[in-house]
Amino acid sequence: MMNTNDRCNSINNRQLAILETLSTQSKAIGQIAEDVGISNGQASQLVMRLHDLGFLSKERNGNSVTVSFSDRLFAEYLRGVILRDRIDLRNTLKHPCFDILLVLGDRELDRKMIGLEVKASPHQVRSCTRELEEKGFLGRHDDKITLSRSLPFLASFLKSYSSYLNFRKLRELTRKGVIVWQRANEFIFFAPSDERIENAQLTGVSAMSRYGIDIVSERVYYHCFENGRQLRIEDIAVDTILAANPRPRAILYALLFLRKMKEDVDSEYLISTGREVGEERIVRDLLAFLRGKKPKSEGFPSQEEFSQTCAVYGVNPSIQNSSQKKTSSTNSSK
Repeated sequence: MMNTNDRCNSINNRQLAILETLSTQSKAIGQIAEDVGISNGQASQLVMRLHDLGFLSKERNGNSVTVSFSDRLFAEYLRGVILRDRIDLRNTLKHPCFDILLVLGDRELDRKMIGLEVKASPHQVRSCTRELEEKGFLGRHDDKITLSRSLPFLASFLKSYSSYLNFRKLRELTRKGVIVWQRANEFIFFAPSDERIENAQLTGVSAMSRYGIDIVSERVYYHCFENGRQLRIEDIAVDTILAANPRPRAILYALLFLRKMKEDVDSEYLISTGREVGEERIVRDLLAFLRGKKPKSEGFPSQEEFSQTCAVYGVNPSIQNSSQKKTSSTNSSK
């Protein structure tokens, strides 16, 4: 089974040449060797590596082995990258260059965050991002780096491959899990409540029991990070929105949790987390609702319904915050 910590760290130019020759049709090892200009033994070893990384599948017919892309989308997107985007992939599918492309597939990050995501040194990140910018793979907006918007097939290929990697990682954790949200290097999934999952963190409604809110569910929600980042209270609230359906119930539970944890919630971090996953508007509305204001988004409960739910779970529905408490306490002592 693939070591997910190694993911795609050592794809070299010969392996890329094999991917290119297979992007048009399936071929036997001998034909691959002839196309790339290497021996059959070398071709077999390189194909095995690409097979282990999830790019290729092999089918034996008698004494011959036919090699093809494991997912037809890989072939379609790679063919688009080569023929339509017309970009040079040589020296790009190496660590950490390809890992950087993966994490930038759907977001903007500064170099420090990129280093944390792909577990690379500042020197490696500077070197690779500079190389990728010179090739036209990356763009820059202020201090943030992003994938070039002029390469749609590359973006699609990276998204498809990220999904594949996450699915492989999920199958290492559980055979019964279902991914409900994902991006490069991380995903949220649920599994049956009777299954023990390691190397993933409880999140969403499943994590709320640790904070005194017990919500009965047949599913247990987990967040898996490739970089080992630990979830914060604000992450759990946002994960509740991302993972749970129907949405109005998810909003209700997120509100309940934030009200329970109000003295420990970092509003700025909560908003930035929401922005990262494309849910900034709903997160701002969560905060507005908790201040007694009317949200602009749909799916929010009435204040009366929210108060009733708070009572059921033993949560104080008051909007009074810790600073107000301290002020009233000081005044009463005076």
